[in-house]
Amino acid sequence: MDFWNALGWEAFRWYSAALSWIPGGIGAIVRGALLKPFFKRAGRRTLIFECFTLEYPGGFACGDDLRVNRDCNFYAGGGLTLGNGVIVGQRVSIITANHDYSHAPLLRAPLVRKPVKIGDDCWIGAHAVILPGVTLGKGAIVAAGAVVTKSVPANTIVAGVPARVIKKRFKRG
Repeated sequence: MDFWNALGWEAFRWYSAALSWIPGGIGAIVRGALLKPFFKRAGRRTLIFECFTLEYPGGFACGDDLRVNRDCNFYAGGGLTLGNGVIVGQRVSIITANHDYSHAPLLRAPLVRKPVKIGDDCWIGAHAVILPGVTLGKGAIVAAGAVVTKSVPANTIVAGVPARVIKKRFKRG
């Protein structure tokens, strides 16, 4: 990373941190509006609540009606796309890169980047973790505290560590 990219990244972190302390619904609207110019793509009516951390905003794209609750951490260096009508609970982490553990020392291991895609109408419960390479199909629900290591089919509810399918959202009648 060259000096000017590093400076831009540092400036974004300061800007984002300053915005993160504006409380309540008004703060969510302000953050949604003022952070969107840094995103790869941003939809309408984006609400981002307090203490939101986004690393690599240029890799982040979102659709309309995104709701990101408090204390969420998104690492978008590998590409992160959230569809329309996505709800993200408190303290959710979405990670698009990980260290290549086959290298030593780990501190200098290269990052392996894999995009994460969250479909339309998904709900990610509080304290869930979404790992690199995962796709959540349209209408998927991730239970609170789940660690999602594999892709989730549309209209499926997953829970646990690691996350497993517990049921479908809709019964066929």
